[in-house]
Amino acid sequence: MNISGATNNINDPHQNRQPRSRLLRWTRRVLLGLLVTPLALAGIGASYQAIATARDVSAFPPPGQMVDVGGYKMHILCTGAEKAGAPTVILDHVGAANGNQWGLVQPEIAKTTRVCAYDRAGFGWSERGPTPRSAHQSMSELHILLGNAGISPPYILVGHSYGANVVRLYVAEYPQDVVGMVLVDPGHLFDTPGVSPAMNTAWKAEDQTIMRLAPYLSRLGVMRLAAVLGATPTHGDLPAPGGEVFDALNLTTKFWDTLSDQNQAMAATSKEVLATPQDLGGLPLLVLSASLPADEGRQAWTKVNADLAARSSNGVHRTVAGATHMSLALNQQQAQATIAAIREVVAAVRSGERLKP
Repeated sequence: MNISGATNNINDPHQNRQPRSRLLRWTRRVLLGLLVTPLALAGIGASYQAIATARDVSAFPPPGQMVDVGGYKMHILCTGAEKAGAPTVILDHVGAANGNQWGLVQPEIAKTTRVCAYDRAGFGWSERGPTPRSAHQSMSELHILLGNAGISPPYILVGHSYGANVVRLYVAEYPQDVVGMVLVDPGHLFDTPGVSPAMNTAWKAEDQTIMRLAPYLSRLGVMRLAAVLGATPTHGDLPAPGGEVFDALNLTTKFWDTLSDQNQAMAATSKEVLATPQDLGGLPLLVLSASLPADEGRQAWTKVNADLAARSSNGVHRTVAGATHMSLALNQQQAQATIAAIREVVAAVRSGERLKP
């Protein structure tokens, strides 16, 4: 009887079902947790991004003019008295920034002449513009912005990195309005002549993954969290509150969306800029190059900049010792080279004298 009872207990289907049932419940809970946790984190990140952006918008209103350029508005801030005399200096920022990057440069130039820093469409306080976001589109918007804001030529155009693309297209389109130009470490262009195929390939591949992912990550607060953790570039020596504003404007979803659009149009931008005239006549032109990092890429980049300066019979190229690409605007010491270059071109335009090598 005992043996028979034990056998019946082992074969009891209800008893065998209990461990399986507990295993299935446990598995369902684990899978549900794996599904819910990312969704919850995404929700928290999205809320964090929305709240922080709204806070920044309230804390940092635009200090300059918001000017309609055809159904959307762009921001421009001009300082320095007009009575200081012509020409007006126009400052165009790097590819991934806003007009606040000129916080060390603009106040110094304003002591000499009128100077205006603006945000390209979609950056800083400017509203997003139509796509594709090529440099030609930005150049057209700049022309409309200056006209609608009542900022008359003659201009000295200053472009840093990607901003140099816009400036080069502007002088090609409106040469009668431009009397001088300063190019601060002009940015890479795709398929640049005279550059090795390997280097051109490296320039094309640079930052492509983050450019594709950033618009999505920014909506989840990832880019903002990365900034809090110190994983993104800072504003350097920009004085308060401009440095804080510079960082805040670079953390909006609008910024990352526009940066991605600009990157997608880079092939078109490169063709547009490389097709600009080789001969700039006697236009006062000063091109600055960084010196760091001292690698093969930097050497190729600096040579391209030197060749660009040679397009004008009144062109000068200078390499700034100890400078990086961004320190030419954001480092107190290195920004002096940029300030000096702009002042030299202003002086040359006013005096009619040639730039000094």
